[in-house]
Amino acid sequence: MKAFSIVGFVCSVVGLVLSFVGLSATINPIFNFLALVLAIVGLVFSAVSGKKLKAAGQASGLAKAGLVVGIIGVCFAAIFALSCGMCKVCTCVEAKKLGAKGWSDVADLIKSGAASIK
Repeated sequence: MKAFSIVGFVCSVVGLVLSFVGLSATINPIFNFLALVLAIVGLVFSAVSGKKLKAAGQASGLAKAGLVVGIIGVCFAAIFALSCGMCKVCTCVEAKKLGAKGWSDVADLIKSGAASIK
């Protein structure tokens, strides 16, 4: 069960970090949603391992840490995925309608203003 604690903690931390990485304007908005999934997976693994370790009478400190980081990660990832992630998706869809061919074109459209592109 210690392996579940480690997996839960690592997934929670990676989810929390990815939620902030996904805020970058040039990075794929999929990171926001991936962060949410990883934070939830970390939360579940930490909760399950914490319960089983406590029942076995073993130390469950890493599971508790994973649980706390997982809760924080889910909160931030959900906020960023629903606000910033959806905004990026909508911006990319509109930029594609204006003739953007890739991420660099989308960034150029955002910087220059969409009205100047036809």
